[in-house]
Amino acid sequence: VELSVARVEAAFISLRQSQDPVKLVFGLGLLLYGRSFPHVILFTHAFKVSGWPMVVSALHQSSAAYSAYTHGVNKAHISAVKAIGACLHPEPMLEALRGMHYGLVSCLASVVSPVAGAAGVGLSLGKSVDAHVQPLLSKYVATQTRMALLAPRSRLWADTAVQHAPEVLAMIAAMSTMGIVNLLSGCLLGAQLVVDVSMVYLQQQLKRLALRSDHALLHKVAANFNPQHAAAGGVTYIVALMGLASQLRRGAGPLSF
Repeated sequence: VELSVARVEAAFISLRQSQDPVKLVFGLGLLLYGRSFPHVILFTHAFKVSGWPMVVSALHQSSAAYSAYTHGVNKAHISAVKAIGACLHPEPMLEALRGMHYGLVSCLASVVSPVAGAAGVGLSLGKSVDAHVQPLLSKYVATQTRMALLAPRSRLWADTAVQHAPEVLAMIAAMSTMGIVNLLSGCLLGAQLVVDVSMVYLQQQLKRLALRSDHALLHKVAANFNPQHAAAGGVTYIVALMGLASQLRRGAGPLSF
């Protein structure tokens, strides 16, 4: 019996919903015990900055092809095997395989070479904090007044330096103190997972409470609550620092490789 597209999509949605507990457990593990698994953090960052973008790009291409194939048709009457076969093309599949190979080689290099490992961790950490650091750099360092005083070519170099300053500084810090920066990056990754899952759960609970209540303020909060609000970034950093302080205080596990 062939499965329909509708059934497979329903199963996929259920599977995605079940990912939240896994994310929460993994995030808490990094926050509380990441010091005991430094290579897990190292591999995660190495794969994230190397092969993962290629894998994501291939998945997006295949997803677009799938959406085009199933658009405007009754999904209950379409075979899932035929739909998946129609959206699989050689180029995206090859790109995904190249991304996997690139990521695995980067993971191996991060273990063999301390410089490669520090570069991966620093680059990933810098990209993670870039969205919150750039406004500060624009406000206090690379102000419009200061940039206007520079010659066009110098301004181009200054703009590029400001754009990549978080990554460069994080890489330098990682090369200087790899153990503590790797642990901090793991705590930040764990905090992001924990806060993301918690914010989505809080939004769901607010909507449920709003349906059962006639309180106008509760309805307003539930309608305007945004799990992706900028304040969530501040909460993430606080949680990450708390996790880092907790692990350093316990002093369990290695800080170096």
